[in-house]
Amino acid sequence: MTHVYNIYCDESGHLERGLPPVMVLGAVWCPLEKTREIASRIREIIERNGLPHGFEIKWSKVSPAKARFYLDLVDYFFDDDDLHFRALVIPDKTQLQHKKFEQTHDEWYYKMYFAMLNVIIDPKHHYRIFLDIKDTRAVFARDFKSGTLRFAGTPVWHDRTLVDGYEACFWHLVTRDDKRAGERHPDLLRAERLPWCAAILTHAHHPAVTFWRYREGDGRVRSYAWLESGDYVVVLEAKQKRIGLVAYMITAYHIDGSSRRRNLQRRYENREP
Repeated sequence: MTHVYNIYCDESGHLERGLPPVMVLGAVWCPLEKTREIASRIREIIERNGLPHGFEIKWSKVSPAKARFYLDLVDYFFDDDDLHFRALVIPDKTQLQHKKFEQTHDEWYYKMYFAMLNVIIDPKHHYRIFLDIKDTRAVFARDFKSGTLRFAGTPVWHDRTLVDGYEACFWHLVTRDDKRAGERHPDLLRAERLPWCAAILTHAHHPAVTFWRYREGDGRVRSYAWLESGDYVVVLEAKQKRIGLVAYMITAYHIDGSSRRRNLQRRYENREP
């Protein structure tokens, strides 16, 4: 019988230079149909230990005050037969010889991911693999957190609320809603296009960008900047703040289907005059 599995990946120390010299790639996987149950159990453990909703689980946050929570989490992992873990450890990055093997550090990085995942994957089954969002936070910080981004002369603001350790706007720009799992998952097509976002806003009136304003069903008017050649759209909303008028980031996403494209075209045809 064929099954579908979700594989959630992360890494530590993946940058080529700097501390620590050790690099670790890790993966946790489980059957797709068990993801909601597992997420619910983890939320129960968080609540039982008196931690806030949305608490980010990181080993760097381990402390005597949170020891019981992390012990409960480890106990749950070993008690649940649907959860599995594998890691690949590179003990000393300073010993790497990229030039000798005619590869870049990024190429080597993905070779190591292949080496880790190759053992997990069984051709009889299907897998949805979620890699960590590599180095996109630096792009987001440069473009959105420096305070210099403008849209038609108006400062661009974004939602800074933390969601799983990420600012809500950043997380929204590099993930998409998975209605089947009931949560958002990293989307590589969105993540790799993150650098396009600021460029489109800066050049919203360029001939390559289709720009319009549209009145949503709830009456709010939003601005759309659509790079049709790249199937990427940025959406903002004008808001009055203490400093004056700002352009508030709503979303940006890759248009990956004919229905989305038709919906966007319909909004353009019904744009504000």
